[in-house]
Amino acid sequence: MSKREFLKSVVCLTLFLACILSFGETVRLTVIQTTDIHAQVSGRGSPGIARLASVVKAERRAAGGSGRVLLIDCGDLFQGSYQATLDRGASLVSCLNHLDYDVFVPGNHDFDFGTKILAERLNGLRATVLAFNLRLGTVRPGRILPWKLFERNSLRIAVIGMTSPFLFSWLAGGQTEGLEVADYQTELARVIPEIMACNPDLIVLAMHNGRFMPSRLEQGGKKRISAYSFLRKYPQIDLVLGGHSHQENAGVKIASSWYMQAPPRSGGAAVAEIVYDRTKRRIVSLQTRIAHAADAEPDPEIVSMLGPLTERSREKGTRRIARLAFSLEPLKKSETENRLSRMFGRAMLRATGAEIAFHGTLSSYRSRPGVLHASQVYLLAPYENLIAVLDVTPSECRAILKEQLAKRRSGSFQAPCGISFRTDRGGSLCSGLFLDGETEEWKDESRTVKMAVSGYALAGAGGRFPVLKAIASKKKVEFSGADVRSALEKYLAEEYPCGTAGKTDRGK
Repeated sequence: MSKREFLKSVVCLTLFLACILSFGETVRLTVIQTTDIHAQVSGRGSPGIARLASVVKAERRAAGGSGRVLLIDCGDLFQGSYQATLDRGASLVSCLNHLDYDVFVPGNHDFDFGTKILAERLNGLRATVLAFNLRLGTVRPGRILPWKLFERNSLRIAVIGMTSPFLFSWLAGGQTEGLEVADYQTELARVIPEIMACNPDLIVLAMHNGRFMPSRLEQGGKKRISAYSFLRKYPQIDLVLGGHSHQENAGVKIASSWYMQAPPRSGGAAVAEIVYDRTKRRIVSLQTRIAHAADAEPDPEIVSMLGPLTERSREKGTRRIARLAFSLEPLKKSETENRLSRMFGRAMLRATGAEIAFHGTLSSYRSRPGVLHASQVYLLAPYENLIAVLDVTPSECRAILKEQLAKRRSGSFQAPCGISFRTDRGGSLCSGLFLDGETEEWKDESRTVKMAVSGYALAGAGGRFPVLKAIASKKKVEFSGADVRSALEKYLAEEYPCGTAGKTDRGK
């Protein structure tokens, strides 16, 4: 070998060794996130969790297996489909366990069946439950952690969990039993030093919150603030996983962090592919994308697992409830009531014995004339709203009514039932209140009447009804034990039995 050839060989070997050493310094990690699945176990109206499962499995294989992947769900998992009403979300525990999720962060709708049911679901999950701002007395001690250090592909990754700070603006009654929500900014300031003391390579914040969150929600404020407002204090956080808002986001920078959010309703997963330099202890590359589930083949194991529930939902969902000679439609923004809102109100009055009710319509679903089945009643009332009863005076009722009339065009309007009144051309209240069946104006402040509202409205409906919430906070509130959907179903069955036809919508 000539000297020139020898030198050439040395140079080539040096370059080859440099490449090996270079590759040895970098490692890869994939973070797969799902959120707001809302118990979409079937393919109707969404790809379904069986298709989502195929996406998750494919992404995990492509990343090199579980040792190089973190799989995280950011909440609103157990409620949101007719099937979930039959087992109260238990089937979703089996799905997450089958897919070997690493982390679960509870969302606001995960409390809808009550904290005792939620405790059963969380205790059944193999995933670590994370939420630094959540205290829940109904779960076993230590089941909910503020954060956890994971090791994947020689990397130490600290994952922090955060539930929505505004749970008490949506939940009421048994949905809040044993529930405490700590100030998220105070708690985050407390846990970050703990995490930094463990010297992690990466920090991930998984939260049931969108890129934007309302400001002063408890007081009914409308202003939105970006997550930037608190993330800028913590440049240590590398990746943020969002949820709750149903706003799919393939990736955007917020302060010093990178933010992504998966599609809702089993629509897909958000995927972050990270290349990390262990020597320099920094991220070399962070790329995020959305892996949609619409075209994926359903995972056969999940399909088999959910088979009994799917069959049960077909059987229960086709149960005949009523026969109607008319359609049922959501309230228009110009209306103060319609046929469906009156049915909700009358159903609540009958279920509770109250004299006044406030309730609007709950979805965009329109039923046609004919037989109404149980699954259609669910579509008319797709939430687990409890019924609350409290005594109100005329002035309190008037204040609540004024607030609702001001919200008439917002889509959250709670239509009154059991009272009559007049409005001016602008839609504002311009007359006294008259209780149904009475000709004298109700204005005696010493006379209170029972008013029925949903627990969601009582809690302020996500900051929309501060007047109603303030009035209720000073009252003794009783929960009837009934929920809005079951009250509506019973009312429909009694008033419009399947053996009749052509009955009109009159009277209580």
